[in-house]
Amino acid sequence: MLKMYLGRDRRSRRRSVAGMPENTCVEASHVEEAGRRSLHILAQAGRVLKVDQVHMSEYLRAMDKLSTREEIAAEAIAALHDDMKKNTLRNDRARRELAHIIHMHDTMRNMAEEREITENSSMFKHWSRDCEEKERHYAQEIERCNAELRSRRFPLDESLEHHTLVSLAEDCASIEASTYDLAAQLSFYRALPSTVMEAQRALEAMEAEFTHEAADGVESS
Repeated sequence: MLKMYLGRDRRSRRRSVAGMPENTCVEASHVEEAGRRSLHILAQAGRVLKVDQVHMSEYLRAMDKLSTREEIAAEAIAALHDDMKKNTLRNDRARRELAHIIHMHDTMRNMAEEREITENSSMFKHWSRDCEEKERHYAQEIERCNAELRSRRFPLDESLEHHTLVSLAEDCASIEASTYDLAAQLSFYRALPSTVMEAQRALEAMEAEFTHEAADGVESS
């Protein structure tokens, strides 16, 4: 009975002290001191009632150790809660920064794409204007050349035009014949090597062929 009472008194005292706010630390110390006095009185009563003093002392020491470990665990839990809150705040801040960085990256990428599209569009417009100007210039040049050709034409009668065409046909045939003869004369020179290196390789090949034929002639004799 005494041990059960001591245990209940110890637990109720811990709960009362643990449930107090921080601004009542002085009152908690008074309550702790009062509890110790009560335990001392109970210890004296235990001696009167012939309760084992050694067992009581071990019990009290064990209760003190458990109370100390409970306080240490409570402080550790509170510290862990504080760390968790700090980590949560840090993670939230990191997520916000990451979201901001992603938003800035997307914005800059979109701006770069829009700028590139604008620059390409401006370049294509410039090329288009340049091509249109060149096309107009070439059309004017062609028209000017056609006008020059039209101004240089002169009327011919049918007989003169016929004789002119016949003369031109004869001239063309003569030119083709002379060209054919010239091509036949140049065919030999076209077969020659065009560079010094090719001529040297051809000469070496001819020498090798001549040496091979001479060796074959000696063997056959």
